[in-house]
Amino acid sequence: NYIAERPGGVTLEDLSSAGWPDKTLRTNMVNHLLNQWLLELVPAGGNNFIVKAIPVHLADKLRRLDDTTRQVYQQIEKAGDRGAWSKSLKDQTKLQQHTITKATKELMKMQLIKEVKSVQNRNRKVFMLIDLEPSKEVSGGTWYKDGEFNTSFVETLREHCLTFLEQNPGRPLPLADIHRYVMQHPGPQVPTEDDISCIMKTLELDEEVTSAVS
Repeated sequence: NYIAERPGGVTLEDLSSAGWPDKTLRTNMVNHLLNQWLLELVPAGGNNFIVKAIPVHLADKLRRLDDTTRQVYQQIEKAGDRGAWSKSLKDQTKLQQHTITKATKELMKMQLIKEVKSVQNRNRKVFMLIDLEPSKEVSGGTWYKDGEFNTSFVETLREHCLTFLEQNPGRPLPLADIHRYVMQHPGPQVPTEDDISCIMKTLELDEEVTSAVS
């Protein structure tokens, strides 16, 4: 409970201060929970690490994995929000490609991982933990959906920006005000102020708006 109540994790020193001063007892307890897949070790720089609790429902799934599938899962977990593609998993685990394919299919069936299109290579899909959001390098950020450039979303944002400008004729409008207006019209992604700045630049290039330095 002590570790579970601290989602950011704890150090072994924290456990010592919390009532487990005996180093051998503390180490044995952590190793036992690691073997039960109720804890994970997260590197924290140098030789240090943090102990984090694994939710019980996830631990139940992880315990059901065979050694090969667990090995593939661990490599995908290490890849984080950049994901891991089949060839890198094969190189890292030294497993055959058909074994990798079988393991990833099983992990997706158990809803432990997901397959994500990479905008860096349209013919490549990467695997990552199911609850992770892909990095911008993988997803393409605001302007992409399922690995494809989201033209309709860009056009919708352009229309929102133009509408707001038309509602305020002859009045210079700060970027923050335009962004605030756009945010009142939810879309498939949440654009940042920098994203709206990019949209305004496309409108300026199309000579539909003009900008001024304030």
